[in-house]
Amino acid sequence: MIPAEPVPSVPVPVPASLRRRAMAWSVDSAVVAIPATMLIVAAVTSLWQRLPESAGHIGFSAVKKVIKGDIDTGSLLAEVAEVWLVLVLPLVGALLLVPLIQFLYQAVLLSWRGRTLGGILVDTRVGMVADPASLMRPRALRRAFLTALVESGLLCAALAMVAIRKLELGGLLVVLAVAAFWLNRMTLFGPRRRTVVDRLTGTVVVRTTLYAGMANRATALAQRLTGTGASLPAGADTPPVHATLDPPAGHPALPANGAETASAQTASAQTASAQTASAQTASAQAAATAAAAATAAARRAADATAVAGKLARERAESIARSEAVQQAINSRAGQRAQDLGSRASDSARRLGGRAQELWAERQQRRAQQPGRLSSGEDPYRATAERSGPFGYRQVTGVPARPEEPPADPADASASGRPGHAVRRGPVKPSSPEIGSQ
Repeated sequence: MIPAEPVPSVPVPVPASLRRRAMAWSVDSAVVAIPATMLIVAAVTSLWQRLPESAGHIGFSAVKKVIKGDIDTGSLLAEVAEVWLVLVLPLVGALLLVPLIQFLYQAVLLSWRGRTLGGILVDTRVGMVADPASLMRPRALRRAFLTALVESGLLCAALAMVAIRKLELGGLLVVLAVAAFWLNRMTLFGPRRRTVVDRLTGTVVVRTTLYAGMANRATALAQRLTGTGASLPAGADTPPVHATLDPPAGHPALPANGAETASAQTASAQTASAQTASAQTASAQAAATAAAAATAAARRAADATAVAGKLARERAESIARSEAVQQAINSRAGQRAQDLGSRASDSARRLGGRAQELWAERQQRRAQQPGRLSSGEDPYRATAERSGPFGYRQVTGVPARPEEPPADPADASASGRPGHAVRRGPVKPSSPEIGSQ
């Protein structure tokens, strides 16, 4: 008896989280709000432009009736109401078009792809409870109608009633719209995250693997392009089965000894070597492809940097040549600032030149004084030469005071070591005779 093949398990769809539902709703609301806002703004602008003319017409008619003496308050109010109704008709039409726009948006996308633009962005879709992977067109249309009615239909109808001066009905519709919206949202906290609209239409919003599938396909395409991870031919995952053939007539049978085993091992080694070489070649091709991609990216970045620098220079030059900058430069304050800057630079140059002259004079006076070191003379070497052959390691490099007499060799006995003077450091001679010695 042939055992039955195991049936692959189908993953159970996971209901979309509250965060994903909220993000999808925000995107869909923004998409619908753009044309709706444009229509309402156009209607309000038309009303604002026609209002003064209509008010002037009503006022002129009232003045004529007052002059004739046959003015009637009721007829005047009726005329005002009629003129107002004519004025607000574009606004009422724009308000009633908003739910129609939302219905068309939801119906087309749900019937076509089973998800709106918000669902595509957050990777969710609308499906039936029995089969979340599909959505029938009648259910999609019913869900689109109820969604447009709950989210924008009741509220826009209430605003239209208020615009035509039906205040009681408008207020009732506003309360009903707010209650319906929040009741529909509060049922999202259930285990399957289904709203009232979902329960009425038999639908559910679940997560999908759209982006995961795209990533897998992109990875497979990259592997095929680079030569790594190529798909094996059909049946390659099973080892080949070789039939045993009898030797042809007239030929002795092959001996079953160690030679056959050695040939099999050699074939296996050759196969392994070929596989290793192919793997190394594929790795080298992948590395070369990555290096080429990195080089191209670096080249594009360098080109972009050069273009940005060129644009920045052109922008700076255009700003410098602009009329406002030229006026600022040629203005009285600009000329004064330029004069102040030139005078400050001249003063700085003069001060620098004077400081250099004073420094040169001071160096010249120090060089002319007897016993002073020249600018290029090493004070440590000079101290060693004046202190004797054994005083170079003992001196500190601090010149002696002018009033102290030079070290006497006779004082070496006081230090306990021959050739070591009590005073340390360079000694300035007190007289020309001592200096000549």
